[in-house]
Amino acid sequence: MEPITAVIGLIAGLIAIVGVPFTIYKYLQHRARQRGYKDQNLNPDTAAVGDVQQVRADIADFRKEAIALLHKASPKTASHSETEMPYEPPPEVKAEAQSLLDKLEAMRQAGEDLPVSVELDEGIALIAKGEYNKGRNAIDDYLARMEEAWQKAEELRNEELFLAYQAKGDAYFNELKYETALEFYKKTIRIKPEQAEALNNAGKVSERLAKYEFALKYYRKALTMEASQNGKNTCNYATFLNNVGHVLYVQGDYAGALVNYHKALKIDLAAFGDKNPDVAIRYNNIGLALYSQGDYAGALDNYRKALNIDLAVFGDKHPKVAIRYNNIAGVLCSHGEYSGAVENFRKALEVFIEVYGKNHPNVATGHNNIGWALGSQGDYAGALSNFHKALKIDLATYNDMHPDVAIDYNNIGMALKLQGGYTGALGNFQKSLEIFKEIYGENHPNVAAGYNNIALLHHAMGQSEKGRPYAIKAYKISLKFLGPDHPNTKSSCETLMACGGKP
Repeated sequence: MEPITAVIGLIAGLIAIVGVPFTIYKYLQHRARQRGYKDQNLNPDTAAVGDVQQVRADIADFRKEAIALLHKASPKTASHSETEMPYEPPPEVKAEAQSLLDKLEAMRQAGEDLPVSVELDEGIALIAKGEYNKGRNAIDDYLARMEEAWQKAEELRNEELFLAYQAKGDAYFNELKYETALEFYKKTIRIKPEQAEALNNAGKVSERLAKYEFALKYYRKALTMEASQNGKNTCNYATFLNNVGHVLYVQGDYAGALVNYHKALKIDLAAFGDKNPDVAIRYNNIGLALYSQGDYAGALDNYRKALNIDLAVFGDKHPKVAIRYNNIAGVLCSHGEYSGAVENFRKALEVFIEVYGKNHPNVATGHNNIGWALGSQGDYAGALSNFHKALKIDLATYNDMHPDVAIDYNNIGMALKLQGGYTGALGNFQKSLEIFKEIYGENHPNVAAGYNNIALLHHAMGQSEKGRPYAIKAYKISLKFLGPDHPNTKSSCETLMACGGKP
């Protein structure tokens, strides 16, 4: 059964159990006869609103009378007699109970479809009258009939809450309000703890908040749930593999990221062929990991595969196409082809601004990238302008303990250093390093880069001895994570020797 059909059927079932409209109609007939009216003047379509409200009030009064009777009939004083005797309700209570039962019978004479709740009232009245076994049986019948309705109502409530919380989480996520989005995604998990997509949503927003350990936990649980429910060859399973890979990538585990990206690519190629946007994402991410490992040729090959797919699917004014331009430009920068890099970076930025406006994290990335290319060409003022634009956007989007903010401070520091502003550069490098350490801990490639930049700055200031401890840390971390042949490891080794140290 489709979810909407199930909900509609459930609502109809609950109405059928309660039977309110028909009950009101039949009871209206009963009241009309008492007043001397004819039945044909009353039907569900023509009954006056005042009469309907009166019936509802009568049913409510019936419940109130039953509750009052329950209080009267309950023994209030403990007995201290030597021999316990069965409790006998006082005559006046029994009379009130019988009166209530008579009213119920009159209502039944008017129609058989009274609300189920009157069975509870009947049980209370029977017990108050002293007919304990019959009263208990009436209450048991009521509970048995209501249990299914309550269960269905609870299921409906949970389904509606799940959809509502997911939609609100999506809204806050799309508005970049990640903390609030996470609160609502967590609520969906509490309702459906084994729902893979709910877990993935929580992982997605945790990743945006740089809570990588939490993100990895959510993504891996989503993988487990998807595998157990649908197998390991679904598109969702490929997506969750990709997401695990991305967290490993930002944590510096490029080899682990590649393993997951390649698994995801294999599933998507089998499902979609080689002209699908999801396949483009896999190629792009493989390119990112290869680039971070220093394999620029392999990175460029995968980026271009991703770009060709996205151009064919989306055209040239789509954010995914802009991302591909950005990444290709990054490789060109690494090859020293700065003019081609700036051209691709500007294409990407124009698309981002057109799609997202001027205050989006992707626009900040675009400004950062253009800044790097301009700085590489010697335009330090242009670079610094773009880096400050990126920082302003990222601070407005995230809190100040976010890796994108750290990157912005690092980039500003580099531009200031190249302009000779060493004091300002050192302050920005230190801010960047502290953020990276807070997020990743001491052992991460970005932390190594931060140490290396501070070491180089001290060397440029003629303070090589002061820079040496930073250079040692940078080299050790890079060697551990990236290996001896990685460009970053070689760079940190050169910095260490420049500061008078030995590898």
